Amino acid sequence: MSPLTTSSPRRRWNAAARAPLFALLTLSSACQHRATPSVAWEGREFVEVSSLTSLPVMIQDSLGAQRAGAEGIADRGGRFNTTDVIEPGLPMRRFVVAGLAPDAAIVAYERGGRGYSVRVLLYNWSGSRVRRVRAWTTYDPPDGLVGLIKSVQVSRSDRPANPRRRPPVTHPRTTRPGTAHSPVIASRLRAGGASHPRVASPGRDSLAQSPGP
Repeated sequence: MSPLTTSSPRRRWNAAARAPLFALLTLSSACQHRATPSVAWEGREFVEVSSLTSLPVMIQDSLGAQRAGAEGIADRGGRFNTTDVIEPGLPMRRFVVAGLAPDAAIVAYERGGRGYSVRVLLYNWSGSRVRRVRAWTTYDPPDGLVGLIKSVQVSRSDRPANPRRRPPVTHPRTTRPGTAHSPVIASRLRAGGASHPRVASPGRDSLAQSPGP
């Protein structure tokens, strides 16, 4: 028997032993690529959500997920009215992507109609109480949660939350004639000086000074 024939069983055993390890490494690599993205933003860790039904029920209710027709909202990839040519029965909005934190959620959805746009909402909640705290408007659907946060940051830099206040514009104060005196006339009046000169009216004064018949 040749040396190749005698060593083939060992080689076959080594190959069989390596097969599960190779499969495990392949599965681990695939899981790493499919891991849910997360983004740290404003002191919170947001995990990407790619479906409207994966959001908390209170957020779905706020978005109108249970409503029918134009007032509802389509899930990601669903049909909706993208322009002002309205198709009856379709909603005017469509979910794009969201991020979830333990006490907050950031949601992006498309808005159709005459002016297409993308609306981004930030929710906070405590217990069963949910509150919308911020809103942004963009015009390009974000590519995942990372793109969503980037679009919000750009929008915030264009419109700062607390713009610097301009100093108030002061106008010169005007006074009505006869309601105030100039500093010179006021000082003369206080000192007992002469007041304004008397101007004769063309009526009674002129008749009093005219000679008699």
